[in-house]
Amino acid sequence: MRYIAIFSYEEGDFLRTEADELMLFESSGLALQYIREHFQLENKKSKTRRFSDSGPYFVAPFRLQKVVA
Repeated sequence: MRYIAIFSYEEGDFLRTEADELMLFESSGLALQYIREHFQLENKKSKTRRFSDSGPYFVAPFRLQKVVA
């Protein structure tokens, strides 16, 4: 069966659970939802000047990799 694993360029390895097992997701949507919930940061709003809002950003770049298990 095919799964999706998340590679973190900050750590240089795939994301793992507390038991040091590889985190696998059934779909890329679930993997993206996990990234949004745990690694997404909001931009600070400026009170004095107007800046274009670039939206939320993430702590580090990630890559979704298909894994056959």
